[in-house]
Amino acid sequence: MTEFDALIRPDRYPLSSAYDPAWLLELDMGPHPLWLLEDLARDLDLKPGMRVLDLDHYLPYLAQFLRPGGRIGMATPGMTREIRELGAIPPHIKDVVGWEAIAWHTPEWWRFQWEITELVEVISARLQPDGWQDWLLWARAGAQRQPENRALYQPVIDMLVADAGEYLGFTLMTARKK
Repeated sequence: MTEFDALIRPDRYPLSSAYDPAWLLELDMGPHPLWLLEDLARDLDLKPGMRVLDLDHYLPYLAQFLRPGGRIGMATPGMTREIRELGAIPPHIKDVVGWEAIAWHTPEWWRFQWEITELVEVISARLQPDGWQDWLLWARAGAQRQPENRALYQPVIDMLVADAGEYLGFTLMTARKK
């Protein structure tokens, strides 16, 4: 196994590892979307014939497309603590993402937002275990695969190394329509 394969095909994501990594890196939107989906799908109880829509932040809009009992899931950058509790965006995050980090929240924050709508019953709201490490793997893979774009990846790599999971991760949410 090459160093690149070790970065792009971790054992914990066997389904995602079947896809062409070069193709996925060309679509790079940040952290590996299929890894997030594979982890999130464990909470969704998907069955053959079900439809999956890939859209975050539109719960009231999306709920109208769900049948009663239908499930919805979301994977989004998340925080271990709310920025308002910290009093400021941690400098290593602010230097890379700026004020946009205020849109990253804890699973508990998202649970409240979804439950208050009374549209869905939250099934799970969790921080992906070691999600920051997957994000780091993906950034390193991108930097290795696209050395001409190393300058784009390096700040993210540095941010994640500095953070070491103290604040950053991914919030994974699943819910069922009432």
